[in-house]
Parts: sequence; C-alpha cells; structure tokens
Amino acid sequence: MADWRIITEPEECPPVNKRLKPANQGKAAMIAFHWAQFPTQHAYQPGGDWNQGMLSIALNAGESFKLIARWTVDDSAFEGELVNVRCAHENQ
Repeated sequence: MADWRIITEPEECPPVNKRLKPANQGKAAMIAFHWAQFPTQHAYQPGGDWNQGMLSIALNAGESFKLIARWTVDDSAFEGELVNVRCAHENQ
C-alpha cells in the first residue's frame, strides 16, 4: 500500500497507514477488527491467492475519489486504477 494513491482533485495522498482501533471493545472484537482491515503488505501465492479488507482514507462519508494501486509480480511493476470510488455514507 505504500505506493497506492488516493486522488481527489486537486490533491493526491497515500491511504492512511495506521491501524484504527475501536473504542471500549473486548479482545475478540479487536482481533476481528484488525483482520478486517486491508493488510499493508501481502505476498500473494500463485494459483489464486487473494485477500480483502477495509482501507482507511482521510475523506468524509459520501466523498468520491480515484484509487491508483501498484503492485509487483516477479519483479515486474503493474498499476491499476479505480475511478469514481465513493466513501460509504454513515447510517444512523
């Protein structure tokens, strides 16, 4: 994730690289929350390895952005772009 970028016109920044912590939760909730966040590094294995998770960004609910993700496979660099990604609205 160090090379990933969040782009909102006219700014560009990396995703927030910190682990969020829920307030006043027990150990089981903390473990589940930790595993729900997108890993900052991951070495994928051939044959269909994958993962998923939440990503922390410094935007407000409902704001949209472009995500540029960069990764390496066998020393070859790749880049993917997701446009018009929208932060979830908070339901109260």
